[in-house]
Amino acid sequence: MADVEQEVDTSMQAKEQMQRAWQNQQKKSFTLWVNGHLRKVGLKVDDIETAFHDGKNLQALLEVISNEKLPKMEKGKMRVHKVNNVQKCLDFIKSVGVRLHGIGAEEIVDGNLKMILGMIWTIILRFAIQDISVEELTAKEGLLLWCQKKTAPYNNVNVQNFHMSFKDGLAFCALIHRHRPDLIPNYSSLRRDNAQENLQLAFDVAENQLDIPPMLDAEDIASCIKPDERAVMTYVSAYYHAFSSHQQAELAAKRLNDIFTVSMEIEANQEEIQGLTNNLLEWILQTIETMNARDAEQTSSDTHARLNDFRHYQEKEKPPKAEEKGQIEAKHATLVTRLRVHNRPPYNPPAGQSLQEIDQAWSRLEDAEGGREDFLISEIKRLERCEQLANTLSNRVNLHNERVTSCQEVLNQQTVEGSSLADLGAMKKRHEAFVSEVAAHAERGASLSSIVDELQSLNYANAGDAASQVSSITSSYQQLQGLCDERARQIDEEEQRQLHIDSIRLEFAKGAGAFSTELANLGEDLLEKPIVRSVAQVESLVQEHEAQKQRVSQKEAGLQTLRGQNDQLQSLCGSTANPYTTVTMDALTSQWDEVQALLVQQAADLEAERQTQQHHDEIRIEFANRAGSVEQWIAAKRDQFKTQLSAGTGPLEEQLAQLNGLYEGASENTELFDAAEAAHGALVEARIIENPHTKLTMQMLRIQDQQLKSSIHSSINAMQNQIMVRDASGVSDEQMEEFRQTFAHFDKDSSGALDRNEFKACLLASGYQLGENAEEGVDKVLASLGLEPGQPALMDHFISLMSTQSAAEDTIENLAVNFRVLAREKDYIQPEVLRSELTPEVADYVIPRLQPCTATDVPEGALTYVEFFNEVFNN
Repeated sequence: MADVEQEVDTSMQAKEQMQRAWQNQQKKSFTLWVNGHLRKVGLKVDDIETAFHDGKNLQALLEVISNEKLPKMEKGKMRVHKVNNVQKCLDFIKSVGVRLHGIGAEEIVDGNLKMILGMIWTIILRFAIQDISVEELTAKEGLLLWCQKKTAPYNNVNVQNFHMSFKDGLAFCALIHRHRPDLIPNYSSLRRDNAQENLQLAFDVAENQLDIPPMLDAEDIASCIKPDERAVMTYVSAYYHAFSSHQQAELAAKRLNDIFTVSMEIEANQEEIQGLTNNLLEWILQTIETMNARDAEQTSSDTHARLNDFRHYQEKEKPPKAEEKGQIEAKHATLVTRLRVHNRPPYNPPAGQSLQEIDQAWSRLEDAEGGREDFLISEIKRLERCEQLANTLSNRVNLHNERVTSCQEVLNQQTVEGSSLADLGAMKKRHEAFVSEVAAHAERGASLSSIVDELQSLNYANAGDAASQVSSITSSYQQLQGLCDERARQIDEEEQRQLHIDSIRLEFAKGAGAFSTELANLGEDLLEKPIVRSVAQVESLVQEHEAQKQRVSQKEAGLQTLRGQNDQLQSLCGSTANPYTTVTMDALTSQWDEVQALLVQQAADLEAERQTQQHHDEIRIEFANRAGSVEQWIAAKRDQFKTQLSAGTGPLEEQLAQLNGLYEGASENTELFDAAEAAHGALVEARIIENPHTKLTMQMLRIQDQQLKSSIHSSINAMQNQIMVRDASGVSDEQMEEFRQTFAHFDKDSSGALDRNEFKACLLASGYQLGENAEEGVDKVLASLGLEPGQPALMDHFISLMSTQSAAEDTIENLAVNFRVLAREKDYIQPEVLRSELTPEVADYVIPRLQPCTATDVPEGALTYVEFFNEVFNN
């Protein structure tokens, strides 16, 4: 029995000893906790048993931790005054929802340590631990769960309570290392059996680096059997609040990083768009100047080369520039959406660089292209006609020169002197026939001036040379006429001696000369090579050829008459020699056969030309068919695209993938385009410049194909913008689909755009508040979207507007809140704080834009940031 009593006494003593240890730990910890708050008002207590006896220190503590003003304390030093003052403090504690069980003002005044510790613990629970909320648990459970989550990655830490779990110090070190690994870089080397060293390390780092007062003693915690739970909880709660503030600063820094990263990216986007626009506009202006040039070439071949250069420009040089234009429009749309999503001021392009001005410059370029092509085709036709006329003139001039030379030789060979009367008579008649022949040739030569006139009217470069040639022919005939006149005078002088006229020979000579001239003229006409561009023109020439054959056939009677006269001369004179003419029946027969041969050759040439034009027509029809197939393919893809736009449902990423697939499919027309390009190349190679079988040209097909791809690309860009708006605003796929369906319901013509009344009805149907005056409300909405009066609203505008209703905006207020968090609620901030909290790029962007703080009593180098908010948001 005595042994049992002794064992009970020993157990009681051990328990009392542990309670005293706990009480000492609480006293030390609570004293440090109290001083940690009182130092903010310049106060400190040494012994909490006597520190609150008059209520003044207690009043100061409660005002600091609650941020509220307590009732004024009584100034007396009597016990009743002290009790009243302490009671005011206890009443305040009760007013904030704290129940004080058995704690009275007299016990506090009398220095009852147990009651004082209980009161302080109650204050700690209310103001330091109660606000801790983790997954809706109680304050104690929430604080414990917070410790467990933060130390979960550490295998050598297992937090289950607020006493033994913290005894080896590793839990304290793990909490610090989890939030600030730089403060305990050698955490992995810590050992469980070095409890006091671990505890002292954590307490020193917390005090020196985290501004947490050392509420616990490392030796006491390590040496006691079971640390006091309240003391440990008090100290751990300080960790929680310190790291919560640090996390809040990190969040604020992240938000500022995001805001200024967007600002830098937006500036880069604007610079990129301006650079692309400058390059495109410079190219357009230079190209328009080239297209407006009207310098004419000397030959049709050179002009054909110019036309080929122009078509090469349309096929190779212009399409990449059209793609650049589409990229500028897409980047501009993306920038506008991004500015609107991030609540930034609208983008105002530099003067002359708006999308409308780019479109106007592009339209002027296309007008210049049309004028250039018309000019080149007109020049080809003009030069080909000039070359034909020049060749005809050259051939005829050569023939006339030969005739003049021949006539001069005839005149030079004949002599009058010593001729018989018969010879003179014949000579005179022959000379009359000769003069008639010369006159006919001279008249024919004079008609060449009409060719010169036409060449001059066509501004032919060598029209002056042509005029000189005709003038030379005229002069030659005038000289020849002078020789003829001289010869006629000589014959007239001898005519008195020449009386006999051989009428038959004279008649033959006259008829043969005229007939020979007619045959010569027919031969000249048949030698001309007309320009033919169609089967119809060939058929017309064939009809003219048949008429010519008929006219020639009718002249055969005249030939027979001459042949009869020649036979009569042979019968009467025994000779066909005719002194009145150099034209013989054999020569006439030869001329007649030559005309017949030329008729046959012309028929063959026309037949060959018919085959050529039929082949050209096949080339034209082939191109028309190929071009029609390409146009049908493009139309089918366009209908497929419209169907996709009108029936698009499901997640935006799936619809974007469908549009990307459609864009890739729009590029799978290589085979059709190659066939059309080949047919177009055949047209160019054959120098065919007109095609009555189709109005389509290769350039038109390229434009249609480019427009289709641009439309799909614009829709892809719009879909990407919708995804960006959705991600930036937090709108769900279901909400986004509802926005799109609402827009599509009012887009009756599936054009992808709504006029003012349709857009107004769409907003009202979506529940958008337009205010008391709906008309003014819709005008304000359209203006906020950057739309001019009368300009339609696109789906991108509507989705962006509706999405921003639920999105967190980048506002000047939000920017100010985040800056004040980093600045610790001060009106200035240090550069080193910005560099430690923001990314290096954002810090380099922000710091130069802040102005030095001119207020007094601020650290050196401090910066003010209020004016910077206005600069970011252009206020």
